[in-house]
Amino acid sequence: MPSVFYIQDKYTKNCPKNSTYQYAISTCQKTCRSLSDPDPSCSFKLPTVDGCACPNGTYLDDSGACVPDKQCPCYYKGSVMPPGEVVYDKGAMCTCKDRKWQCTQNECHRTCVVYGEGHYVTFDGKRFDFSGDCEYTLTQNFELKLSEGSYEVVERDIGSEVPYQVRQMGIYLVIEATNGLILMWDKKTSILIKLSPEFKGRVCGLCGNYDGSVSNDFITRSQSVVVNIQEFGNSWKAAPTCPDALPLKDPCVANPYRQTWSQKHCSFIMGSTFSKCHSKVDPTPYHDACVQDTCACDSGGDCECYCTAVAAYAAACSQAGICVSWRTPEICRKYFQQIY
Repeated sequence: MPSVFYIQDKYTKNCPKNSTYQYAISTCQKTCRSLSDPDPSCSFKLPTVDGCACPNGTYLDDSGACVPDKQCPCYYKGSVMPPGEVVYDKGAMCTCKDRKWQCTQNECHRTCVVYGEGHYVTFDGKRFDFSGDCEYTLTQNFELKLSEGSYEVVERDIGSEVPYQVRQMGIYLVIEATNGLILMWDKKTSILIKLSPEFKGRVCGLCGNYDGSVSNDFITRSQSVVVNIQEFGNSWKAAPTCPDALPLKDPCVANPYRQTWSQKHCSFIMGSTFSKCHSKVDPTPYHDACVQDTCACDSGGDCECYCTAVAAYAAACSQAGICVSWRTPEICRKYFQQIY
């Protein structure tokens, strides 16, 4: 945000709020945002002007008032965050204090998410869509076998069964292993895999390599870095003889009569219910995924496709420290009062 200052008519010296009329002031004024991010308007010099500006020791906030630096907020992804606000960024918990983010040194678990009709978010936060009819490897170092009434977790480097516990948490089946693996599965189309920092750079698969960079998440089974989603995804087929997946087609184009219904219902993600989360987790990709998945449900299962898509955004908000109670008897009532 460029610096903001007030130029007054030469016949008046009445300044708004608590700013003061000054002579020969610089166009590069001190703002709260300039404490967090460089002000591009200060990179070049312009002639001085007479006008209203903040007194020494104060900074212009977003409301146009001049405040001490300690009253300036923090900024996160362009949004204003008040003092004491907590965000989770790259696995670390960060608190706004004295206009700066103070982050924990110890990283938290990182999460890979797969939901709906082939929507992926890797451990490092890269988003992509991929869907096929084969079995695929999500993360290489672990083998998880899920079947009705039977669960098994094996770490391949060790080659033996890893101790774990299984519990039900809301709509999710949760498997927590002693080696830092947590898996959450809704027994349908959503799965969350959490790994502790000890596995950073030690895994591979459709969930990426967990090295802190999104630029090299598309590493194939042969350890080649590619840009094509199908080449990347097909390389992680469990059975090489299984047919390759093709690029996804837009289901709203294939089912145009579903688009209006989908857009109307999925706008819920962009609405006031999730407003506290919007500044921390961008709702746009979740809204778009919701529209696509709901368009794809053209033969029943409308509620399931829609609810899964909204639940994915609610889960992302929860990961960012924002718990949203969004299910009601009218919205996805089948799982009313269940987690996410």
